[in-house]
Amino acid sequence: MKASPNTAAAAAAWTAGLLAGSGLLVIVWREALHQGGVALPQLVGAAAAGLLLLGSYLAPLLRRLRLFSAVLLVQTAGFAAVELVAGLPAYRSWALGVPAAVSFGVANSAKLVPVALAAVLLAAARRTRDELYLRIGNLRAPAEIPLPVTTRRTTWPRLGVVVIVLVGVYLVFHVAVTRHPSSAAVATLLEYSPVVVAAAAVNTFCEEFLFRNSLIAPLVPAVGRPQALWLTSLRFGIGHFYGNPSGLIGVVGATLFGFVLGRSMIETGGSGWAWMIHFAEDIVIFALIALTAPALWTP
Repeated sequence: MKASPNTAAAAAAWTAGLLAGSGLLVIVWREALHQGGVALPQLVGAAAAGLLLLGSYLAPLLRRLRLFSAVLLVQTAGFAAVELVAGLPAYRSWALGVPAAVSFGVANSAKLVPVALAAVLLAAARRTRDELYLRIGNLRAPAEIPLPVTTRRTTWPRLGVVVIVLVGVYLVFHVAVTRHPSSAAVATLLEYSPVVVAAAAVNTFCEEFLFRNSLIAPLVPAVGRPQALWLTSLRFGIGHFYGNPSGLIGVVGATLFGFVLGRSMIETGGSGWAWMIHFAEDIVIFALIALTAPALWTP
């Protein structure tokens, strides 16, 4: 049987989306093959996005994935450039010589590089802010997701607060167990609190733009809303294998978290709740990291 256009497009989008810039290849490279460095898996990921982009010009079934694949390609290029800088001896020496609040904030703010590349591409493609959910939206919109452990429908103000509290409690426990923050570093946290807040805000915008704003809009017309939401959410989750939270638990948690934030964009017509929820959780993470010893952080 011949694959339907939607099936073929969905399969191609999932393959390229998970290989390009999600971190999946890097995880396999390090954990399964026990290799160092990330240059080769990043090149393979970029090639996957490039092949999908080429296919969008050659195969009618993939034409609607052209913008999605182009965004994937420039994002992957941006992340590769950041990794090159992060691997320089000068950067490594600097990162290990400053408080974790500073190095962690700078490392995550480096996501502005792939953000800028994707933003230029989307502007050239004449995508509007409304199409990309780059507005507040209707903060009081009904939520199609029921409250946890119930079947009751609610509104985003109620669901948003519930998500902030539940995820915040989980993050405190997870980061405390895995990163071992020290109460002795409270003075450092207070001193660098403006850095923590600013870096958390930048990271929130960058991750929402990279994993949702720039990808959901091009994907929904090509593969449908459920596929677009789950693909972008899983890509976001895989990126947290070495992140905060980390490991397989981090992947599952971040995937579900990303799905909720993606739904909030679609249901409210904007990013207001996604930004607020994500920022609240990033404040928790960045503050806890500020209580840890200096370390080499990457985006």
